[in-house]
Amino acid sequence: MIRIIVVEDEKAIRIGIVSMIERMDLDVQVIGSFGNGLEAVQFLTKQAVDVIITDISMPRMDGFELAEYVRQHDPETHIVILSGYNQFDYVRNALRSGVSDYLVKPVNKKELHQVLLKCIEHKAQERLRKSKKTDLLLRSYLVGELKADQLTLLWDSFVTYQQREMPCVCVVGSFSHAPTAYVKQRASALHAAPEILVCSLTSNLQMLIVAGIWDADEEPATASYERIALVLGLENGCRLGLSTVITRMEDWPRGFSEAMSAYCQYWHTNGKQTVIHYEEPSYPRSEITVMVSLIDGLLHNTSNWMNPDERKKLKGHLYRRAKRIEIRWEDLCRVLGYLLYQLRSRMSDATNRTFHSQGESSDLDLQIGEHAAMLDAIEDIFGRIDAIVAEMNMESGAYERKVVGTVKKIIDQAYHREIELSELANQVYLTANYVSFLFRKETGITITEYIMELRISKAKELLLTQLAMKTYEVGQAVGYPDAAYFNRLFKKVVGTTPRMYREQTHVLHVPN
Repeated sequence: MIRIIVVEDEKAIRIGIVSMIERMDLDVQVIGSFGNGLEAVQFLTKQAVDVIITDISMPRMDGFELAEYVRQHDPETHIVILSGYNQFDYVRNALRSGVSDYLVKPVNKKELHQVLLKCIEHKAQERLRKSKKTDLLLRSYLVGELKADQLTLLWDSFVTYQQREMPCVCVVGSFSHAPTAYVKQRASALHAAPEILVCSLTSNLQMLIVAGIWDADEEPATASYERIALVLGLENGCRLGLSTVITRMEDWPRGFSEAMSAYCQYWHTNGKQTVIHYEEPSYPRSEITVMVSLIDGLLHNTSNWMNPDERKKLKGHLYRRAKRIEIRWEDLCRVLGYLLYQLRSRMSDATNRTFHSQGESSDLDLQIGEHAAMLDAIEDIFGRIDAIVAEMNMESGAYERKVVGTVKKIIDQAYHREIELSELANQVYLTANYVSFLFRKETGITITEYIMELRISKAKELLLTQLAMKTYEVGQAVGYPDAAYFNRLFKKVVGTTPRMYREQTHVLHVPN
């Protein structure tokens, strides 16, 4: 729900705008209307809003002063300026004050609807960006890349979890529905009041930290997994892994590891068991030592690991042993991670070249866990090994050019949306830092600069060929949903605003 306030000193116009918005079929709500900017500021000190629709000329505090106040105190709030003046100076001053859009009075219902629709879309993208940041921080903590104190420093919301005990269970699964809403709906029917944190581990895997599903007089450690399964609605056959009960935020990483391990035990159930709770492994550690010895045996001689038949033989040995002992996810990750690391080291020694890691180790572990079958996970890693060995035989510079070409192709196809560096790195099986280094080395510019140049080039093309599109719609089409930012960036790169570029260039191309 988008929260809106309307600020207009003429009461009839103010009421008319509120009524117009309330009749629109949009997920919005007008939570206040005021006669001047000062009244609005007093309201904003107590209540956050998403969109402010404000007149310019008002007593006590005008629209520009209100916009400046909001820009300093809550820059994420969208401001739409109303005025009876359709003059360039007013528009320019509005943009300088951080205004998102500009409407001329009398307000046209269709234009107001379009402006609000754009605000809704922009807010959705902001929430998505925040969600990605939240996922990144929490995931970094779960896999051991951040300590608890570092997490709470970067994310204030976690301070409350650090300061209290909260018996909970970590759950890893692939949810086809929105997990938070679904769990709360299920729990409500069972008279429970769960507290839930959701973390996206990969595009296919999520982890829930679920608390508050036990009776007040019940010991969490004695809670049945059947009840947890019931709360999570697992009668639909959803594949899930559950940790033991943990009580402190410091134990969340352990809960994550247990839940992932339980989730991957599905590999050994032949599909007969979809809800699995964590249990300690029953095999001795010597079994993992034997698997490492098999790897060392292959890597001892260069002719062995260069030979595809020898690599295939090792793959068979590892798979059969892992299947026999019903290996846990964390141990399989250690074995396969060791294989990749040692192979890269020996290749570097043999060729005097550096073969960089194919993704961060934590990402690799999660990618292994995504596979529905253990054999698929092992096949995936050995496929990467085959690719690494193939790189050895490529001419100098060919590999770097191939990586950069692949990255460019991905960007060329996805420039219109937000592109994460980690997404590009995962596509070429390299670290984000190394992809950035290679790209700048080969092209002379950064990935960010390349995306910006491509977007501006596409924007110039649309401005001249799609005359029916408004300039802010052109910005949205090329990946800049914020109209003010698109205008500033376009002017910085091209030397003029999108509107002026369209008008000037169109005149130059009109035949005599």
